[in-house]
Amino acid sequence: MRTVESAAPPGSRDRVRQEAAPILQSSQSKQLELDSKQLLPPPLSAQLQEKCTQPVEPGPCKHFVDRWFFNTEDGTCHPFKYGGCAGNRNHFFTQNECEIHCARFLHYGRRRPSSPHFLSSIYVQSTLPYYRFCFKRFACCIYT
Repeated sequence: MRTVESAAPPGSRDRVRQEAAPILQSSQSKQLELDSKQLLPPPLSAQLQEKCTQPVEPGPCKHFVDRWFFNTEDGTCHPFKYGGCAGNRNHFFTQNECEIHCARFLHYGRRRPSSPHFLSSIYVQSTLPYYRFCFKRFACCIYT
């Protein structure tokens, strides 16, 4: 620590002694910057990628329930028996939920799901166009 003398407030005859914060060396400030970045949560896309690319893990419990997991080998969602506790984040309540969460990983050279409208397309009887998800453009397209 270093001591800094500053002028006293008006009306006071004494000088005020203050403790100044230590000056960080360049290498220390870089380390602080790195440490603070590590405390931040990863962006949502990284969280989804991590969730979708984890291996299937039923967990140690025996309260088996039906769940779905994303299989990175073939790029589709498959059913499995989840034990009800622990495991990892690659488990979904429905096939549709699994495919929606992991859709961004389906078009990178992997096979697409069997259902062409897996992204919860809403069909409305009207004169309005019907949209679906196009993998080639990775965007919504008018359904023909």
